[in-house]
Order: sequence, then structure tokens, then C-alpha cells
Amino acid sequence: MTYELNPSAALYRARREFTHYELMKVHDSSGSPEYIAVLKPNALHTGHAVLVCAGDVDELRAVLRAQGPPRLPRRSEHRARG
Repeated sequence: MTYELNPSAALYRARREFTHYELMKVHDSSGSPEYIAVLKPNALHTGHAVLVCAGDVDELRAVLRAQGPPRLPRRSEHRARG
């Protein structure tokens, strides 16, 4: 799997739109591309999907946009209270 250091203009725009995700384009060993969005740690517990995969940037943006804007994080039930 490889990671592109110089994103396309479309991926760059998506990164600016969805700042609560790490967006990347990866290629498998056969060279097929896939676009992945991983929720950043500071946006956990907001109700958003932690991992989103798509075949192209437009599909990825559509899925992320359908989730709505990020809400405030909720306290983890497993987090120690002090």
C-alpha cells in the first residue's frame, strides 16, 4: 500500500472541507486507488463514522457530507472520572 504525499486538487479541497478527518488516497499492490477518511482523535464520540472508504473523492465527500457537521464530543463511558 502506498500513500500519496502530493494530493490532487480535489483531495486537497476535501481535506480543507472535512478538517475533522484525515483524508488520503492509497493504492494497493495492483495499483488500484481507494480514498480513505479516518476520524481524528479529537473528533471521537461525535457520532461520525471512524473510517470511511470510497472509490473516488466525490463519493467520499458525498458520504462525509451526509453525516452533517461534527457535533461536540461526548464523554466516553469508559473514561475514568476523577
